[in-house]
Amino acid sequence: GKIDFKGDVLETLRDHRREFVSFRLNLQHLKFFVTQWVPEIVTHTKHQDESQVRDHYDRGNDFYNAFLGHTMVYTSGVRLSPE
Repeated sequence: GKIDFKGDVLETLRDHRREFVSFRLNLQHLKFFVTQWVPEIVTHTKHQDESQVRDHYDRGNDFYNAFLGHTMVYTSGVRLSPE
């Protein structure tokens, strides 16, 4: 969908986050913890780490060029003041 903000997006999210986000523990959190997190911790291996890292870094330049452009540079930033 599309969202229109009147004003600064970060301020809106900061000042009104409790209107659209719940910070209470619920049954879904418990279910995730028991069915996903605990088994991952118990059965985690170095091979899993190597596989996941290799999958990320062994992708070709064509993949990264698709969203990074010809410079192949990740960029981000947060402005804390208008200046």
